[in-house]
Amino acid sequence: MCFDLNKPYAVHACHRKSSEKYGRKLYRLIQNEQQYWLKCQQTQSIEAYSQVYVEGWQREFLFYQMHKNVRCVLPNQIVNVTQINGIEMGGEGILLPHKNPHFALAPQNFCEVQQRIKAVCQVLFQFHALGYVHGDIKKHHFLADLQGLYLIDFEHSFHYSTAIIGTHATPRYMAPELFHGALKTQASDFYALGIVIYEWLTQKKLFAQDYHDWAVLHCQCEFYTLPEVYKVLQPILDIMLSKRVEQRKQSLQQLKSILNQQIA
Repeated sequence: MCFDLNKPYAVHACHRKSSEKYGRKLYRLIQNEQQYWLKCQQTQSIEAYSQVYVEGWQREFLFYQMHKNVRCVLPNQIVNVTQINGIEMGGEGILLPHKNPHFALAPQNFCEVQQRIKAVCQVLFQFHALGYVHGDIKKHHFLADLQGLYLIDFEHSFHYSTAIIGTHATPRYMAPELFHGALKTQASDFYALGIVIYEWLTQKKLFAQDYHDWAVLHCQCEFYTLPEVYKVLQPILDIMLSKRVEQRKQSLQQLKSILNQQIA
């Protein structure tokens, strides 16, 4: 991170009504033709905002403070928001450099597909090695540059020794056990990543009418058969999208072996 508060920069507010009503703000900053994103949470009259959002902000803020030099975590800078010109709110913010989405482009050649899948799995393994569960794996939470691949958005992340009670999750990415009230685990992270990879490879989004239909899809349906061109990758998804959480947990070491043996 090389953003300098003492040098000229431009500020643009990015309005998101869904999060602004809970006191969350997002700004795009530009300095020396480099783009940055500033996330901040309103701290005044904090009781007016959803406790889920506030606690999520606190978790993410603390995570970035504690893991500044971790390879799989996007470089960041904690700033006093009152020092940013053009922003009228207090508190501290998280400043992040702009990176490209890892899954932005449709799959190209097969070799590239393999490398992208291996890279994203390795990043999640690296994150889990810190002792954390991410809790909100989605395709736009993986960013990349020439130096590597990064995870972002840690509002739902927690150390395995201090699990979050209650399930706040997007049904599209929920592992079967979460529909039965189980807590999120590293295995449920990999299930969500399996959904991301499946939708990316097929270029089709899973669809369900409501929460009940999502539960039926994830708990009862075998929906993740890959097209013939990607059949060699089916064992990877078979592990990640296993319906039984214990089987999924036990197979993650096997997943590492498959990635290392099949993908150079």
